[in-house]
Amino acid sequence: MTLEIGLLSLESLLLVFTIVLLFYSIKEGKQRDKLIMEVGKATRVLTRQEYFLSIIDSMTDAKDEIVGCITGRPPTGEDRKMTRDIVERIEKMTKKGVRIKYLMPKFPDRLHLGHQYLKAGAEIFYSSCLMVHNLRFIITDRGIGERGIPKTKGEGRVPRKGNRYHPRGLQWC
Repeated sequence: MTLEIGLLSLESLLLVFTIVLLFYSIKEGKQRDKLIMEVGKATRVLTRQEYFLSIIDSMTDAKDEIVGCITGRPPTGEDRKMTRDIVERIEKMTKKGVRIKYLMPKFPDRLHLGHQYLKAGAEIFYSSCLMVHNLRFIITDRGIGERGIPKTKGEGRVPRKGNRYHPRGLQWC
């Protein structure tokens, strides 16, 4: 009888230990999910900053002209600082004699950013063409381009990444 009681108490102890480990595993899984979400947020912020830095870098390399098409949405959060950096870059580049032209969608909420760029020295054009609503690119000195690529398709998506390319198909007048 003592052997049965000993085995039964050992089995009960192992069952309690298994339940405790199960609860810790569930708690660890929830914490892991939170960590993955935070890492995802950090990655989005960093790739967004990388996009803005590549735009500023492309602008810095320009010698004659910068032509761009942007959505012109009002900046929010961390984008405000990066937008200020772009406005400062526009001021510096126009003082060097670089012509800067931007095309934006014709919406009332886009006027503020257009006005900031205009004050900095850029020429701003507005268009009601539907294609302009989703284009994000700049071309510098007739040869090097930078385009913004949203993470997902759809209206209102912001570029999370940019890539530099050579627009061979563009002919300049």
